[in-house]
Amino acid sequence: MIGLNPNAESKVKSIALCVLAVVFNIGLAAQPALAQNVLASGPSSKLHMLLQKTIFGVNVLTLEIQVDLQTQSRLQALEALKPHPKDMDERIVQTLYAASHIQATMRFLRDVSFSRFTDEIRSNIACARKSGVITEAEKNRVDKGLDTWFASIRDRGIKTGDELVYVIQPNLFHTTLRSSAGKIFVNQLDHGNEPKLSLLGGYLAPCSDFRKPLIESLMK
Repeated sequence: MIGLNPNAESKVKSIALCVLAVVFNIGLAAQPALAQNVLASGPSSKLHMLLQKTIFGVNVLTLEIQVDLQTQSRLQALEALKPHPKDMDERIVQTLYAASHIQATMRFLRDVSFSRFTDEIRSNIACARKSGVITEAEKNRVDKGLDTWFASIRDRGIKTGDELVYVIQPNLFHTTLRSSAGKIFVNQLDHGNEPKLSLLGGYLAPCSDFRKPLIESLMK
């Protein structure tokens, strides 16, 4: 740098690097993430599935739900019961509803129109409400909010490779939709426990197409 001695130049570079680090960390904070020591790994830590639609078995998306360490321990205790109780599936579901930390990642394997995407979410929410997992007020909140929350993709829709990531912490619910190239279209933070139940109820209520394959993936 012109007009600076080597020591001064080094200090300026250090300051610049610090500024970049701060900006970079702010960027990371805006995206959903849970510390690795919060989320579990290994047996009983993840539920996953491949969603197919139509009689031709078209792959639409993959869904992975990763739980915290305490929830993993509770799930392992359930799986250790011999013989498995008749209400095993419901016990697993209730354990997941009670989880304090969860990360759910949905990866899209094909394009989906905006209307189809939001209709599917509304269908999941209706299922959660029908099963008594969420209140009518919460169902109405989601119904009314969807078009606003996902307004950035109204014309674009969902594209192959997009990831919809939900990060759940106590009283916090963080939603991010990003493209395969890393562009963020949705970055929203909600508060309270109801959003968690809306999401998980849509996946795990008895009327959901997601429930059986997710539970089966855990038991394998």
